[in-house]
Amino acid sequence: NSEKKLKDANPWLSTALIQSFTGIFLALFYLRSAQRNLEILKISWPVLLATAAIGTVLAMSLFLSGLQE
Repeated sequence: NSEKKLKDANPWLSTALIQSFTGIFLALFYLRSAQRNLEILKISWPVLLATAAIGTVLAMSLFLSGLQE
């Protein structure tokens, strides 16, 4: 039953949902100061973007795409 659902799932949509909810929960639990969050984003946005794109989005998308085959 779950195998059929995985084959029908869009890997890019699944990846986007996983990333979005992870970001929301991490922000709620660990990033309490808005000023500190803005400082982190202002200084480190290239590193954060590269980490998200290469280390997680690409890896999850390839993994979920492989499950469909």
